Amino acid sequence: MRFPMKMSLENQDDVLSEQTDIDVSKCKVLVFCDYYLPGYKGGGPITTIRNLVTRLGNEIDFSIFTRSNDLGETTSYSDVPHDLWHLYAGASVRHATPENLTVPNMRRMLREKKPDVVYINSLLSRKFSLLPLIAIRLEGRQMRVVIAPRGELSGGALALKQTRKRVYLAILRASGLLRSVVWQASSQFEEMDIRSVMGRAATVVVAPDLPSIPLEPAGRQRKAPGEAQIVFVGRISPMKNLVGALNVLRSLSGNVIFSIIGPVEDEDYWAVCKRKLAMLPDNIRVDVLGPQSPESVLASLSRFDAFFLPSLGENYAHVVFESLGAGCPVILSNRTPWRGLAEKGVGVDVPLEAPEAMSAALQQIIDMNENEHLKMRTAAKAYAQSILADGKDVQASLALFDIRIQSNGQ
Repeated sequence: MRFPMKMSLENQDDVLSEQTDIDVSKCKVLVFCDYYLPGYKGGGPITTIRNLVTRLGNEIDFSIFTRSNDLGETTSYSDVPHDLWHLYAGASVRHATPENLTVPNMRRMLREKKPDVVYINSLLSRKFSLLPLIAIRLEGRQMRVVIAPRGELSGGALALKQTRKRVYLAILRASGLLRSVVWQASSQFEEMDIRSVMGRAATVVVAPDLPSIPLEPAGRQRKAPGEAQIVFVGRISPMKNLVGALNVLRSLSGNVIFSIIGPVEDEDYWAVCKRKLAMLPDNIRVDVLGPQSPESVLASLSRFDAFFLPSLGENYAHVVFESLGAGCPVILSNRTPWRGLAEKGVGVDVPLEAPEAMSAALQQIIDMNENEHLKMRTAAKAYAQSILADGKDVQASLALFDIRIQSNGQ
């Protein structure tokens, strides 16, 4: 059946009743997020919302208001309806075209959906945080409002374009739009970041992002000493610190293949990266693979010997969990919630200010033989499975939406 790609607002109520199947007994959550499926270039925030729908769908009816295009694209998706509610991957989704990203339209969404909770998947997005907050204020109806800043309040993030961000945050606080909101922190470290900006009295719920179910790792070549395949997965932007990664690679000995997976978000930064790439020694071969779907990334992680991300800050970093689940050891900065990795035998987390420690960790991977590396791969998979088996993160997410589960699980 062919569906209309756009529809006038006046005709959408009938389509809504036909194309969405809502369980009125469930908690109703309306999500505002810049990007969602079928997009993937927006990275972790898309994965976060997808996993919430997958893991909490039995308790919550999710409605997702998002853009009709992927990150960095100007054309709308060709395989989903635009500007109407439709069922997509377990949720009611509305892929809105640019002209419908307005306060009046968002007020209409609030009246249509009558949510128990509004979940705003960013703080610094004008279209998907500021406008929804204004719409909520104008509606004047009591509802729980949860904001997930997704690492935007970390020191590393605020240091980039800091004047513009601090002015924006000052205006938001002064406006009263943030009064009574609940903040989601993905870790205790992000909780500290939120309180440092929003004040000690801010209401913060620590609810780690829910991880994806890992795929069974595919077969891989035996690890030979003196060589390694290392992968970087992330948007090409200052926060992910690809430049820092390339600086570290220059000191490595042995034969190294360094694969870069992810979309270019900042062209000027990518130009700096390309200059750094040209300076690498001959023993470092680089494969620039560009953006790939999450399914492709998941399927390929197990063939790499290490995942390397010297990020300036991450609130969760889904790809770290996915790497562990694929049996791929991780080499990270200490600006993510993934800490104590060396003690677990699955990688290292070291200060950004100590690039020599990152270099030493990568060199250790390069020098490993198959038996040594197999031990790390096995530990990484076991660690990921232990995280999945622990139901505390699911309970924390339900508490974020103010849902109480009885002790018998019913």
